[in-house]
Amino acid sequence: MSLSYYEAFQTKEEAMKREYAIKRLTRRKKEALLRQFQEIKKKGRQT
Repeated sequence: MSLSYYEAFQTKEEAMKREYAIKRLTRRKKEALLRQFQEIKKKGRQT
């Protein structure tokens, strides 16, 4: 198992709201979110 996606929040309440929003996304939108995150992560490693 590996971590595929993460976000940072100032409060637990903000994090829980975001988690709820992500859970309500369609599978296709969740996959797009992961792809975007992976692209950003790759760019960060290149610099």
